[in-house]
Amino acid sequence: MLSESMKYSGIQIAYFLWGYYMLQLMLFLVAMVTSYFLVLPLLGLVSSLYLQPLWTLLPTVVLSLLLNYVQIIVSRKALLQDHRYKHRRRGESAKALALNNRRVYHNFSYFLFFFNILLGFYSCLLRIAKSILLGLVFLARIDRSGLMQGYQHWDFGNVII
Repeated sequence: MLSESMKYSGIQIAYFLWGYYMLQLMLFLVAMVTSYFLVLPLLGLVSSLYLQPLWTLLPTVVLSLLLNYVQIIVSRKALLQDHRYKHRRRGESAKALALNNRRVYHNFSYFLFFFNILLGFYSCLLRIAKSILLGLVFLARIDRSGLMQGYQHWDFGNVII
């Protein structure tokens, strides 16, 4: 415990410096990518071929978001019954989760199955990207471990007393 206590301040300063360095590097890279692949082609200073992947992916993203919102609206308006109940503790009313059209629900679920697989894949990639970004931003924080629960003892910066 004593040797860990002596290491703590050096590790803390190293984590602060490394976190600051990584944050500055990521901000620089994001600014460069944004300016080179979006701003400069829109200004006409760089070939518009850099915007080709954006124009290719844009309809897919728009259709994906549109289908996601349509799925939410249809499930609220057409599939659920309009029953309300009161919470025992809070006293406020909420909509009950009771199906109105079971056949429509099964058909809707069947036809959106493959779309939901893609949505889950994109959700997984987005979760990984968020965890990488938050890991870089919060690297300098010693009070929170960068590792998940159960593996925090591997983090030298996180001393649990």
